[in-house]
Amino acid sequence: MRRLRNSVGVLLAAGLVQLSCNSPSGPGTGPDIAHFILWNATRPALYTIEEQIFCFCPGGGTAARVSVRENVVTGVANAVTLAPLPREQWGRYKTVDELFALIASVSEDPDATVEVRYDEFYGYPTRISVDPIREAVDDEFTYVCGKLTPVSPPVASAGPSGGD
Repeated sequence: MRRLRNSVGVLLAAGLVQLSCNSPSGPGTGPDIAHFILWNATRPALYTIEEQIFCFCPGGGTAARVSVRENVVTGVANAVTLAPLPREQWGRYKTVDELFALIASVSEDPDATVEVRYDEFYGYPTRISVDPIREAVDDEFTYVCGKLTPVSPPVASAGPSGGD
C-alpha cells in the first residue's frame, strides 16, 4: 500500500511540474509543487481534517470532520455535533491528495480561475477558491480546510520500502 501511495504522490508531483511548464504564462513559481512536496514528506498515514465547502449546492457550508487512512476517506462527521454523515454525502469531501488533484485539474482549464492558500507546516491546501467559468454566475465554490490532526507518525515518501 505504501508503494502505491508513493507512486500516486510521484505521479501527482510530475503532473504539477508538467502543468507549470505548459502554462500559457510560462513555468509557475512552484508554490503548488513545493507545498505538495512538503505534504508528501510529512503526510500522516492516518489523519483527520476539518473541511467546509462553500457553494450554491445542497449542504454547502456545513463543517465536517473527515477521517482518512492510507489516502482513503474512512468516515465523515459533522464537525460541531460529531454525528456521522451518511455515506452518500462523503463524496463531496476529499483527502489532501484529492485536493491537490483538484488544484491541478482546475489549473489546466483556461476558463477557470483558482486561488489557493496553504498550511505552512504540512503543506496541505487550507483554502481553494475556484471559479470554473469566469462569465457564469453561481458556479463558484470554495474548500476551506484546517485542523489537520495526525493520528499516526508521518509516512516516509521516498527511499527503500523496507520489506513491503
